Amino acid sequence: MQLLLDLDGRGDTPLQQQIFEQLRAAILGGRLNPGQRMPSSRDLCAQINVSRNTVALAYERLLAEGYIETRHGVGTFVNLMLPEAALRSRRQPVHLVEATNVPPPPRYAGPFRGQRPALYVSGPQAELICDFRIGRPDPDSFPVKAWRRMAARFLSRPSPMLTQYGDPAGVPTLRSAIARHVAAARGIVVQPEQILIVAGVQEALTLVARMFLSPGAQVVMELPTYQGAAFSFMSFGAELRPTRTDQAGLIVNEIQGPAPELAYVTPSHQFPLGYTLSLERRLQLLDLAAKKGFYIIEDDYDGDFRFQSSPLTALQGLDIRERVLYTTTFSKSIGAGLRLGYLIVPPHLVEPFTTAKALLNSGHPLLDQMIVAEFIDSGQFDNHLRRIRMLYMQRRDCLLDALNRHFGTCRITGQESGMHLCWHLPNTLPSAPRMQEIAAKVGVGIYSLTAGHAYTFNDKKGLDRIVMLGYPSVPEARIKRGIRDLAAAVLK
Repeated sequence: MQLLLDLDGRGDTPLQQQIFEQLRAAILGGRLNPGQRMPSSRDLCAQINVSRNTVALAYERLLAEGYIETRHGVGTFVNLMLPEAALRSRRQPVHLVEATNVPPPPRYAGPFRGQRPALYVSGPQAELICDFRIGRPDPDSFPVKAWRRMAARFLSRPSPMLTQYGDPAGVPTLRSAIARHVAAARGIVVQPEQILIVAGVQEALTLVARMFLSPGAQVVMELPTYQGAAFSFMSFGAELRPTRTDQAGLIVNEIQGPAPELAYVTPSHQFPLGYTLSLERRLQLLDLAAKKGFYIIEDDYDGDFRFQSSPLTALQGLDIRERVLYTTTFSKSIGAGLRLGYLIVPPHLVEPFTTAKALLNSGHPLLDQMIVAEFIDSGQFDNHLRRIRMLYMQRRDCLLDALNRHFGTCRITGQESGMHLCWHLPNTLPSAPRMQEIAAKVGVGIYSLTAGHAYTFNDKKGLDRIVMLGYPSVPEARIKRGIRDLAAAVLK
């Protein structure tokens, strides 16, 4: 352990006195904590280049005054029971401490202004019997055995990949595996070089915003939309242009006026309402982007889960004019803790995006990338998706059955795919925020659009009467109990 000491060998104060005073100040200031091991006198004299006797004399005084203690055969430690005078000094209120000429703490005055999306909530959470929180995969379905086996195999042989910097755009084997996967699953035919590995969709959105947006830039977004995307774009000074959606997705005809820089869409499972963008409107949006010269960000956040019929070809797969940037994540299909996703860009944007990615960070954990690459190429990823898709469909059906049993026929959107559905409340029930409060009191977590990470542009036209329910992480027995308890609390 190295200590931060600043000694002046040319001053009038003896070195041993300087060492004593600076160590004493570190203890009183909390930089050295009670019970913390101190370096030996031999190690400290080598560090600060003074004689061992000088350090020993300083240690003897600290010991005599009760700041440190020695444990025979073990070492020297900061005393657990500091002198009463020291304790009083540490407890002394800040306003009583001599503060002459101490400047006030600086205030942040940089250009960045932004809001934080609420995917992670810190602090103690209410104990919920049943939590329909959005975006949570089933924790018991994480492929632990396969992960452990692949990790052990990679770590059993020496690899320079773990001790050197890798390509900021991602491990080549993973990018190649993803290229093969999206060609079959999403109709996207691209070269591995067009794929950039990112820390989930949020980093992809920030990277795209950094490339395209400046203060005053315009972004077309669905109404309502994903909170994390809206906050990211606004942090770069962009102006958001909300555009309505209906059962066929984004109403493309309503994109009027000057050309935006970007259009952000979630065509597979519109976030949050769950609509699927029709093929007609997909082609219409692509034509408009080519005509007006803007780019489209296709966020396919939970596109791996389609329960009724085959999914439509991704926008990127239909794009022949190179206007679409496609992004998705392994957070929903494997686990959010991996912090791995990918961004696919048109060929002419590969070089600038790769440069921007390198400036943003030097890549992501190589071991995790290598494991995911093998997980895909070995066929285990497809098997995993089939298993959890079936499980999630069963839990969705259980939720729909419970809602209809306890509340009558419910108006639901988004149930054909994805990991959540939306319950449009009848006028006989309270608003979504009030329903959320009532549910929490009986240990059930349900979420209004805003609490479910949606951004509504302060539009109140019925959006406060929509409840979001995520179901993949909730076993069927808890789903039944949760909806039963909610109905008992609301309909009493």
